[in-house]
Amino acid sequence: SNLINNALKHNQADGSIEVSLNSEKLVIKNTGKKPPFAPHLLFKRFKKDNQNTSSIGIGLAIVKKIADLYSYKVNYEYIEGKHILTLQF
Repeated sequence: SNLINNALKHNQADGSIEVSLNSEKLVIKNTGKKPPFAPHLLFKRFKKDNQNTSSIGIGLAIVKKIADLYSYKVNYEYIEGKHILTLQF
């Protein structure tokens, strides 16, 4: 639910959200501005974009810990105006 909530929170006005799921992965894409920091920092505790003060910046760190526990891989990319989060099973 954290990944879907992030796509909703960080989407742009009149933007789009795409969700795809198959036996190998879950992919969530949403439109939005490029993050002002390196993508690998998104999975660090308390790293967040200052524009959203309602978040304490720990959600993706928890997602990463859960993914690690189950030997899943979580990845973030920003390509052509879209945030792309992939959870590989």
